Amino acid sequence: MSVVLSIIAVIVLAGALLFAADNKPAPVEKKVTTICTGKEVTAKGIKSMQKCEIEDMLRNLEAQPEPKVVKNAMCYDPAMPQALDYVCPKCGQRTKYSSDYHFLLSTPISETINFFNGLFAESKLKMSLDTSTLCAKCNPNAKEHGVFLVITYADGTTTRSSISNKGDFYILSSFLDGLLVNDFTKHGDVEPLKLDIDRLRELLGLPKAEEKKE
Repeated sequence: MSVVLSIIAVIVLAGALLFAADNKPAPVEKKVTTICTGKEVTAKGIKSMQKCEIEDMLRNLEAQPEPKVVKNAMCYDPAMPQALDYVCPKCGQRTKYSSDYHFLLSTPISETINFFNGLFAESKLKMSLDTSTLCAKCNPNAKEHGVFLVITYADGTTTRSSISNKGDFYILSSFLDGLLVNDFTKHGDVEPLKLDIDRLRELLGLPKAEEKKE
């Protein structure tokens, strides 16, 4: 009889354990706390850098000693063509632009995009290039034509700034790599990145130092 009771007790205990396992609450998603905001966000939600992280990097750059400005020999750019054609990869329409757009249109726009994607392949900041306004047919009412840098920050806000030349890519790349210098200068020298602090803020969609104080 005692053996039978022992077997029944084991069966009841096993059933209780199985019931408890089935009703175990779902594991709570682990959260991480961002260093600069102190706000809790789920690990899945972090797809880009926080604005305050960028601001911390900019403040560090601004705190560097004033750079010595070195005057280089004046260089002359070769004569630019009077007009350039942009061929839209979507509809095939040709749109004529002045030589002001030489940087953007001297090579196929796909090459500029590939260059950008390669340069920032490892970046933690979510960025893309928008070339949709270059086509007069696809965007006849565009207020401004050009290539635009679109940044999406971790809080979901986006910024949009016009790219003027490859130098914008270079200073942004140097900055996001944590460098204090721009070593992509066309004359081969290394220049303090602090010289480009205002342009960096424009590209990053952040107010300049004097604008923040107002």
